[in-house]
Amino acid sequence: MSGPPMSRAAPDISRRLDQAKRRRLRVILATAACAALAGAAAALLAGAAALHLGARPGVARWVFLTLALAAPIAAAAWAWRLGRRLPWTAAGTARALAGGSSTLRDELVSAVELLEARPALAESGGVSIELLDAHVERAAKSLGAVDLAAAIPDRPARRAGLALLGVAVLSLAALGAGGRPFARAWLRLVAGDAAQSAGPSLEPITGDVELSYRFPAHTHRPPQTLSGTGGEIRAPKGTEISLRTRADRPVEVAELELTLAARPAPPPASPPPAASPPPPAPEPIRRIALAVANQRDL
Repeated sequence: MSGPPMSRAAPDISRRLDQAKRRRLRVILATAACAALAGAAAALLAGAAALHLGARPGVARWVFLTLALAAPIAAAAWAWRLGRRLPWTAAGTARALAGGSSTLRDELVSAVELLEARPALAESGGVSIELLDAHVERAAKSLGAVDLAAAIPDRPARRAGLALLGVAVLSLAALGAGGRPFARAWLRLVAGDAAQSAGPSLEPITGDVELSYRFPAHTHRPPQTLSGTGGEIRAPKGTEISLRTRADRPVEVAELELTLAARPAPPPASPPPAASPPPPAPEPIRRIALAVANQRDL
């Protein structure tokens, strides 16, 4: 045997309470999101200003990036605690919507509780279902007249949004006043100092050089090829020299650095002092690009 039909006002009450819950959730999430963004943006703005004014990059990045990360964590913790503290049941939401009106609160809460107990009351027959439905209909009309915007204000979300807007305006003003140096400071704070690109390796890539000499005609010397040298060249002026060698690793670009060996100094008249500094290393006088074949043959 089926029970009596549900009151026609029951869906209206349920729908209105669901609207109130969704609005409360939107206000909480919007407040947390705006507060998190405002806090993080303010920390980044302060950090960029500190770097722009000459603060130590390592300390400034650690402090202000920590603050920027703490802002969303704090906002999420606040939203979670508030969501756990607020009532989300039908009766609790009805009490919140009633506000300070005890009459409305009693009417709404009793209607919600009677709707939940309606099947058992109808089966027991101890309560008139018609009277119960009439009370529920009156409560539905009273609940429909409640202004959700007034009962669940969005003031916290609007304040957080204004704070975010204020930080955005300050950031734009600082960028306009500081120009590119301030923008670079902001990028240094967020991304760190760009790693210096490694230059080409200057260490030797071979130690076995084959040298071919073509001496000037006036020397009457035949061409000569020397293998297994270290690259040292001694030849009369005007000699044409070609070299062949093999790199000990794959290379794409190689250069030959020419230096002029210092001539031995004449013996000093008196012995030099014991603490005389060593002679400076010879400076390169020319660099010649080498042809590379098969990534190893030079």
